[in-house]
Amino acid sequence: MMVQQIFDDRRRLEDIVGYAVRGFAYPNGQHNPALHRLLPELGIAYARTTTSTRDFLLPSTPITWDPTCHHNEQLVELAGAFLDRAKSQYLDLLYVWGHSIDFDNDDNWHVIEEFASMMRGRHDIWFATNIAIVDYLAAVERLQYTAACNLVHNPSASSVWIRVDARLGMQPPRIVEIPAGATVSLH
Repeated sequence: MMVQQIFDDRRRLEDIVGYAVRGFAYPNGQHNPALHRLLPELGIAYARTTTSTRDFLLPSTPITWDPTCHHNEQLVELAGAFLDRAKSQYLDLLYVWGHSIDFDNDDNWHVIEEFASMMRGRHDIWFATNIAIVDYLAAVERLQYTAACNLVHNPSASSVWIRVDARLGMQPPRIVEIPAGATVSLH
């Protein structure tokens, strides 16, 4: 029954959006190891929980992806902390979840409007969907480095950016694009 329900929901959503739906939100946040194993077999690449971490870490397991917060849980304060971070050696993620109907029900549109004002015009932030993040991280994992780390090949169909630091002879560190299908020198 669970398999049929997931496929029925995917079919309905895919008919609406016109592409493969590869994401999932656990109903009422309920999930278990059996479902974690089943979802990838059904073409699901990630599944969002309702457990707020209040941190800015990338998902260690996308099939149990814990968000940073719900939009009703200190969103503005967490957004400020996210913007104040200055650790360039890490990829940070501010993952907010919620339902648009809650803004009317809770009469708090001002919260998401303030959040949007804080984020507006930020060219140093990638605003991405969950599946775009999952696909990007998979492309990063597929990068192929030479043993000397002086060349990197990107076998995927999308560009990936990496930080090349002083250990590889780069002064100062710089961001290098590895285009789809390309091999790039890191010197």
